Amino acid sequence: MQPAAIFNPSTKEVRLLPSSYEGKCWNTFSFGFELEENKYKVLRTAYHPRERLTKYWVFTLGIDISWRDTQNIFPCIPYSMPSVCTNGVIYQSAMADYIYSCI
Repeated sequence: MQPAAIFNPSTKEVRLLPSSYEGKCWNTFSFGFELEENKYKVLRTAYHPRERLTKYWVFTLGIDISWRDTQNIFPCIPYSMPSVCTNGVIYQSAMADYIYSCI
């Protein structure tokens, strides 16, 4: 997997995120701002189709040097629609048993 990057259009700065290989899987990335901690965070979701398993990691800009493993939030299949961050919560479209939902 090639490393993901964040692009700041106002400064034209590109920040590469640490790469991590999880085998053959589908990856989605969500970007948000956590107001309580005053920090930008990236949520990485990896879906392994053979195992029907979803894993989640968080990367905090300016603090982390690698992805932090999180507890599985909800067993689902990430859906390739944009996510939204509101009040520090990332809302991501997903499929659970082929039913579309929002987590």
